[in-house]
Order: sequence, then structure tokens, then C-alpha cells
Amino acid sequence: MLMQCANLTSLFLRVSKMTTYHVTEREEKMRKFFGMLRKQNRLCDALGMDELLQLRGISNIEVKNAPVRYTSKRTEEEVWSLAKLLMEEISKAKGPGYGF
Repeated sequence: MLMQCANLTSLFLRVSKMTTYHVTEREEKMRKFFGMLRKQNRLCDALGMDELLQLRGISNIEVKNAPVRYTSKRTEEEVWSLAKLLMEEISKAKGPGYGF
């Protein structure tokens, strides 16, 4: 639905361990063969990540951990990595046919 917001220029994300409570079909399949070396699902395997990376033209991006009182935090490294990925990908100019 965010892709339909033609004037979207700013994005603020709060992530927590619950962000990856549900994972993609691909992640579920990989677990069958590779097992799970860590208890927490990877942020890059969160549902909606592929769609999020298709956004373009967003110049103001902020990613923060959710407040601790709601849930346990993700590592600062994961939050920083997501922010850097989004800054590189979704700050690109919009192509023809994007949005309305």
C-alpha cells in the first residue's frame, strides 16, 4: 500500500523482535535444511522486506528500536544495517509508472 502513496517522502520504522515473528515462505523452507543457528529470526527475512525495498523516492528514513518496555530489543547492528540498506535502496529516484 505504501507504493500507492505518490507523495511519500519520509519513513520511520520501529523494529523489535516481534517484527520477525512471522517469516517469509523462503525462510521457513531454508530452516528445514539449514536449521536455525540463533533463536531470533533475521531482520532481513521479515515479511514485507521485499516490498519495502521496492519503494523509491523517500529521502528521510529513520529506523529505531521499539521501546524496551514493549519487547526486547534487536541489536543496534541490525537496526543500523536496516537503516543503511533502506537509505541506499529506497532513496533512489522513482522510475516511470511508480505510484499514481
